[in-house]
Amino acid sequence: MTTNRAFPQNPEGIATWVCLVLALSLSCRPVAFAGDLTLAMRPADGGVVQAGTARIEVVAVNGTSAAADFPLGEQVAGSITVGGNSWPVTLRALPTGGAPSRVPAGGSTARRYEMALPGAARGTAIVTIKSPSAEALQAVIEISPAGTPAAGGAAAPETSRAAAFATQRTFSNRLSVHEPIYFIAGDQQPRIKFQLSLKYRLHTFGDSQSVDPPHTLQLGYTQRSLWVEGGGTASHFYDTSYMPEVFYQWLPAATPGSEIGGFTWIGLQSGLRHESNGKDGADARSINLAYLRVGFTFGSPESWHLVLLPQIYGYVGGVTENPDIETYRGHTQLTAVFQRGNNVSLRLNLFPGGNFKHGSREWNLEIPIRIRNFGFYGLVQYFDGYGESLLSYNQHTSVLRGGIELVR
Repeated sequence: MTTNRAFPQNPEGIATWVCLVLALSLSCRPVAFAGDLTLAMRPADGGVVQAGTARIEVVAVNGTSAAADFPLGEQVAGSITVGGNSWPVTLRALPTGGAPSRVPAGGSTARRYEMALPGAARGTAIVTIKSPSAEALQAVIEISPAGTPAAGGAAAPETSRAAAFATQRTFSNRLSVHEPIYFIAGDQQPRIKFQLSLKYRLHTFGDSQSVDPPHTLQLGYTQRSLWVEGGGTASHFYDTSYMPEVFYQWLPAATPGSEIGGFTWIGLQSGLRHESNGKDGADARSINLAYLRVGFTFGSPESWHLVLLPQIYGYVGGVTENPDIETYRGHTQLTAVFQRGNNVSLRLNLFPGGNFKHGSREWNLEIPIRIRNFGFYGLVQYFDGYGESLLSYNQHTSVLRGGIELVR
């Protein structure tokens, strides 16, 4: 329920880009991929444990439209490292109470493992296991001597509390992809278009321990760029939209009662978004939007199904730099995705425009491609209408581009 641009034209934009890339690289260190699943490992007890045993939770996130088996078995070999010392350990799965070890389509499953700690292990430790794809999963725990109150105890050491807090605030637990991330090019100017989008979970409402808590407050950032390649002038950025936002997200738990007449409600987002192109003078553009987006699916996610994401929005704080933008951007948007399981999909972004007179359509054909353990999508995109960029929001364009999409 994203976008991003790279290499902005000003120092502040460059700093923002660098920070985002660093954040993404940090967030991916403890993450591995097993087929179509994304795996992450985290401490099960807040990151602070006493000498003896420790519990680790492995989370499998299924971003596809088909259910899959949990990729790890009942026993997993690993290691624990403190300073320059390392010991082999065996992680054993705790009973699940009869719960199936399946990862639902578009959902997640967490399993807890317990291990015996080496007698000499004390202080900050790194637990490492190998995922089915041979990539390493890691989690950090703080091991206190036996008899020392652990995190949550009345007399927990300040260092232990700090370690627990640091573990809970890691990027791997809170940073994720927001909108599609892609790089495409065509034969018309601006030839190149690319987008990056991330979100960071600021707050979880309630005490949910799910990898995707149902009620959250999120900070999002999307950046989309159009690049003019070669020709009679030097290559340069035509326009870039910087889109920070803050929003409330509600992802209801999937239950048998959530399906009514073949439809399933998959959640909502509501928040405030700023969009500007960072230019000065006559080329400056900016708008502020308050929006509400809801999501529905029709049909089985493991077979042919349709996803509908209608959105309404209003302009906040005036539009003096682009006074007639409501005529072209309108107040509504509809995203419709038609696909079978996790196979080829066709996604339409439809903008009716003001009074349905200046509508826009963006068609996206997405084809899964896998090369060994690396998966991505081939993307063919056709845009026809107004407002592909803020700079020329009132000019009609039709352009076909193709390339790769990392996340759809």
